[in-house]
Amino acid sequence: MLLMRDIIRSMGYISVRSARRWLNLPSIEDAKRALQDLAKMSEDIELVYALTFERPGSLTVYTVEEVEESKLNEVKCKMERDGWRLKGIYLVGAKLRK
Repeated sequence: MLLMRDIIRSMGYISVRSARRWLNLPSIEDAKRALQDLAKMSEDIELVYALTFERPGSLTVYTVEEVEESKLNEVKCKMERDGWRLKGIYLVGAKLRK
């Protein structure tokens, strides 16, 4: 955990896949849990999610937004007001809080 916190503090961001490699964890799910635990312990580290949206119509259009945890609801509501429908939320990494 301390290694991951030091990496985030020096680089500013770590992806789930990089966390898995750095910590030599067996699965992506273990890396996600480790990032979530670290975010709970450290106030200066924030989780980053990828939100997938679709706009239905004759041609379905998809978009992906990468969002910090603190702005998750704000972005989700804005996109839904603009006619986009939420398809999925995925944890993709952690970053230093600004």
